[in-house]
Parts: sequence; structure tokens; C-alpha cells
Amino acid sequence: PTDFDWNSGYGLYLLGKELIRQRYYQQAEEKLRASLKKEPYYMPALTDLSMVLYRNMQYEEALESVTKALSIDTYDPAANYYYGLINTALGNITDAKDGFDIAAMGVEYRSAAYTSLSKIYLKEGRLTEAIAYARKSIDFNKYAIDAYQLLAVMGRIKHDQEKSDGILDTLQLFDPLNHFVRFEKYLWQPTSANKAQFTGMIKNEMPYETFLELAAWYYNAGRKEEASKLLQLAPPNAEIAYWQAFLDDKPLNADQLDPALVFPFRAETAEVIKALMKKNDHWLLKYHLALLKWNANDLASARRLLESCGETPAYAPFYAARARLYTTEESALSLKDLLKARSLDNHQWRYGKNLIGYYLDAKQYDKALALSTELYAQFPANYMLGVLQVKTLTLNGQYTKASEILKKINILPNEGATEGRQIYKEVNLMLALEQMKKNNGKKALSYLQSAKLWPPHLGVGKPYDEDIDERLENWMEYTIYDRQGNTAAAKKSLEKITSFSAKEKVRSYSAANDLVTAWALQKLGQQDKALKNLKDAVERRPGNSMAKWVLDAFNGQYAEIDAGSKTDANYRVLSAMLKAGSLK
Repeated sequence: PTDFDWNSGYGLYLLGKELIRQRYYQQAEEKLRASLKKEPYYMPALTDLSMVLYRNMQYEEALESVTKALSIDTYDPAANYYYGLINTALGNITDAKDGFDIAAMGVEYRSAAYTSLSKIYLKEGRLTEAIAYARKSIDFNKYAIDAYQLLAVMGRIKHDQEKSDGILDTLQLFDPLNHFVRFEKYLWQPTSANKAQFTGMIKNEMPYETFLELAAWYYNAGRKEEASKLLQLAPPNAEIAYWQAFLDDKPLNADQLDPALVFPFRAETAEVIKALMKKNDHWLLKYHLALLKWNANDLASARRLLESCGETPAYAPFYAARARLYTTEESALSLKDLLKARSLDNHQWRYGKNLIGYYLDAKQYDKALALSTELYAQFPANYMLGVLQVKTLTLNGQYTKASEILKKINILPNEGATEGRQIYKEVNLMLALEQMKKNNGKKALSYLQSAKLWPPHLGVGKPYDEDIDERLENWMEYTIYDRQGNTAAAKKSLEKITSFSAKEKVRSYSAANDLVTAWALQKLGQQDKALKNLKDAVERRPGNSMAKWVLDAFNGQYAEIDAGSKTDANYRVLSAMLKAGSLK
């Protein structure tokens, strides 16, 4: 709701909650911390922050946050559940049991809390308590898969195959694709047929992740032996090699490992790598631990780990990753790593693309164009490089060449694939502007009509007409018609501009186009209204550089917008018009 204060403690908490739901954990943490600055004892924010910090493996700080929440409401189920998880990770098992016991009083966390208690007692070898809590979990939730799996493991430990088989049959009924079932059957009877039945059903594009996920489950249940046996059946992979060395307490020869397509993200793998690093200083371990830290939003630790590797790795992704962790003020270091990555692997287009992105951010458009042209010639079928080539040509003022490439590329439709069409619009508007400077109205109108099209090969479909912000196109048409003395057409163009009222509700809305609306109102004799609208926008959005730029430009105080501020095609075309002076 527009009348709601999203900057209040509660508003910031709601934003954080929504970001958690969307799995934007870094942004969620920022909102939750901002919420707690305003309301330090708002318990839901404390609890959710502890959850995010737990996910980020910041267990000590997570414990502080959840303990503060429990000081407000000792019996809150969510806070107690995370208190249990955090203390489990810290090895404070007695405190973990206390947390799960109280969390089980809440309906939402009851089954999960009982399952967690069952797992703890299984690790302690107290099978009677472990079985009791697993059954409690199932009594409350008959589809508690983890609880069934724990019972199956305990049945095998007690050599009760009949009971274990019954549980496995139930699991298979609930979840026919459950790989745990087939592995347990292999453990009961380690035959070639059972082995093939288990491994043959793992058919996804990253099968080692399935093995690792199941191995981590056994490890968390205190069953290292089963985890080791499982990974012996897995396809070779660097992360699997880490786990095998850790579980079997054997030395790791990291020089023999292929780092390609290995992206660790599990907290358990961080524990494994840290243990291995006590005896092994290989750069690959540091690199993969850095990726884990990065995923957990611990950028400082990730950077320290990568920098400690120096120039040892002969692996392009390492340098591409490290380059992204340098700040804007350290652009020289970033450039050095980007160049190193490209020198190590000139056959992979992504490193060249990253380097072009650096040149664009640094406004070194000539270098960006030179490299983009080279890269696009090397990979002519890559539409992403085609779009990048068009973008660099546009920034270098070569609009005709950009237009020709846009006619040939086919952008694969996907959610958010709007860049191709945005560049298409900008190119045609700039071409129209060039013709307006030459006083060639007919040719300019042709480009403006093209700018309003939504070619299907550019990856995005056309929205409803009322959802399209075409104020700039209509203003340029007005300018042409006014020059031609076509009063009726000019007035119609102005009316199209002033009738646009959806503003921020329209996805394609451009704040830069508010300048166009102000100009249109001015032409219609409503100067005071135009000025009031722009001043209101500045008051409504204090600190917004675009709103201030629009007001200043309307008052004849044109200047480039602040460096680093977000701009779009409409702003760039309007800037070119303002520089041209007479075309405004």
C-alpha cells in the first residue's frame, strides 16, 4: 500500500520477510538489521535475523540474536527452534535439546523439532529415545520423511530387517523417487543389482550433488560410515574427494582434482574443507571455501581467502571470481584479474564479456567496442554477445551499425529479457534524432514508428498499450509535426503525453520522461502545473537524483546526472536532445 510507512521498523521487517521468501538473503539481512535499529526488541525481526545468520554460518552472532528474542518470549516456537539449530551447530547439545523441546509445543515446528531431537539421540547412540522422538514426529505428521529415514537407519543398526523393510516400503509409497530407500536396500544387500538400482536412478545433470546431499544427511545423523560408502559409488568430483578424505581421514592430493563445475554451498562442506585445511594449504581448498563464504554473504572472509592464493592458480574462474570482490576504488586490481582470466582461457566467451563490462563501467567505450567486436566475431551465434555488441556500438554513437545487428540476432525469450528491446528503442530514437538534426522529418518519423514496435525476435512480448511509457517518442513526434505546421497531429501527440497517468504502476515507466510531460504541459499553457508536479516529485523522493535532474532540466539548468545513478535509454536520448538545444 502506498500510504504505508515502509521505513518504519515494522515496514522494514515486512520487506526483510519478503526478501527471505524470495531467497535474497543478503538484502533480507540488511532490511532486518535496519528494522532492529529502529525497534531493537522487535522479536520477529530478531528471530528471522538469527535464521539468516544461521544460514550464513555466523553461529555466534545468530545465537546472540535468538537469545535476545527468547529474553522477550521464552516460549516462542520459532525462536526456540532456531535456538536448537544454532546450538546444534555450535556443539551445545544440551541447550539444543532445550530449544527443540520447547519448539515442539508449537504446531508449526513440532514435527521438525521432534525429528531434530531424534537425530541428536541417534548421534549419541541412545536408540530408545531416538526412536521415540521419530515416532512422535510421524504421529504429528505422517509424511515426515526424515523421521521415517531415521527409523529405517535405526532398524538396520538393530539388525531388524523386517521392520526396516516396512519403513522403506512406506517411504517408497510416499516418495517413489527417494534415493535413500534404494541406498538402504543396497546397504542391507550390497549386490551389483542393488548398486545399479541405486546409482542408475540418479539421472540429473549434476548427479554428484544428489550423492553429496544424501551423504550430508547421513553425516548429520552421525553415520560417517554410511556416508563414506555412499560416496564410493559417486562420480568423481573435487567436492566428493574432499568429503572422502575427511570421512576416511586420508590425505588429499588436490593437484589431481578438476575444479571445473564445483560450486560448494553446504555448511557441512565448509566444515569438511576447514578440517582439511589444517593439514593442506592448497589454493583449491581456499578457493572453494571462499565460494562458500561468498554464498553466506561473508565477503570479507571470501576475499581474504582468495587473496591468500596470490597468483598461484592457473584457473581462469578463480581470477574472474576474485575480480568481482574488489571495490570500485580498486579497479586496477579488478582489471588485472579480468585480464588474467582471459589470458588463461581465450576460448570461453564469458571472460571477455566480463572485461567488456569493466570497460563499460569505466566509460572506456572505445576499448569496450574493440573487444566486443573481436568477441562477437569469434562467437557470432551467441545472442548475448550480439546484444553486447549493439550496446557498445550505441555508446560509441554508431547507431546504423547497431540497427543492422539488431535485425539479425534472435534473443531467447526468458523472464526479464527486456534489454534487447530497450536497446532497440534507444537505437531507433537516436537515429530519429540524427534525422531531426538534418531536418528530415519524414525519415525521423519512420524511425520513431520503428521505436514503438516490439519485434518478437528481441526476446520479450509487447505489453498492453496502457502499460507502455511512450512519452518520449510522442514528444519527438510532436516536435516534428510542430515544425511541419501540422497543428492537429502535434496537438494529438501532446494529448497522448499528458494522458499518461499510470506512472510507477507501469513496469516500463521512466522517471526521465516526467520531463517530457512537463514540456507538454508547458506547451498547453500549464506551466505552473508542470512545475508543481516536478517539485512534488522531488519532495516525494528526497535524494532521488533523477527527480532533481528532471526539475533542473525543466528550469534550463541542464547537467549530467550524478555518476553511479541509474539511468535508462530515455535519459540518454533526452540528454542528447538537450545538448542539441533547438530540438527540445
